[in-house]
Amino acid sequence: MAAQLRAELQQEIANLRAEMLQLHEVQIEATGTTLGEYGGKIYDHFQKAIRELQSEVFSEIARKFGEAMGRLDAVALDARSRSKRYEFANERDDGDVVAESVAQVDELRC
Repeated sequence: MAAQLRAELQQEIANLRAEMLQLHEVQIEATGTTLGEYGGKIYDHFQKAIRELQSEVFSEIARKFGEAMGRLDAVALDARSRSKRYEFANERDDGDVVAESVAQVDELRC
């Protein structure tokens, strides 16, 4: 009787192990199917987000580069527009001293 009870318990344990293995395989299959279905959608979503970020970053870089080039152009144009010779602020383009300044200098001498 004890031997028969032991044999039945061993058989029941073997049946439970087989059932657990079958449930495990079903869960693995369901997980794989779900990942297969949603994996492509997740990949597409991330690819779209990456493209948007790249676009934003490149636009920002282009904007900053344009601003920097504008500043450089302004500095370069400003440097080119200056006269090559040194002049005082009260001198005209032709090199003559402004009359008011001469009068002021004469007053200072007296």
